[in-house]
Amino acid sequence: MLSLQNGIVITGSDKKIKLWFRGEQQKEIEAHTDCIRSLVEVPDLNAFASGSNDCTVKLWSMDGTHLADFKGHTGFVYSVDCLESGELVSASDDCTVRVWKADTANCIQTIQLPSSAWSITHNKKGDLLIGC
Repeated sequence: MLSLQNGIVITGSDKKIKLWFRGEQQKEIEAHTDCIRSLVEVPDLNAFASGSNDCTVKLWSMDGTHLADFKGHTGFVYSVDCLESGELVSASDDCTVRVWKADTANCIQTIQLPSSAWSITHNKKGDLLIGC
């Protein structure tokens, strides 16, 4: 679940993303081909991203329009985060964390890990914090 300051709540379920406002469902999107694991706001693009068991990260406008696919993972994408720089990071069952340029959907760095990456976030200094 992703709660935005404007009162919109975005939820992900089996394969669908739902946009809510004041408890009322406003939109339902067939978003992925497998369950959705993570949602994150991408403020610089006035958008949000979703990560899924279908091995992709997808970028969406705030009205639910599909903007881009981020492909490269070969395992479930368990977690996504947006850095202060506007870049996206994704953690996957394929033992990698990938850093993506959000506006072009290009992978700019792949970090190989010794085990599956279940969660990712960052601190105020921009350091990545990865749960394996």
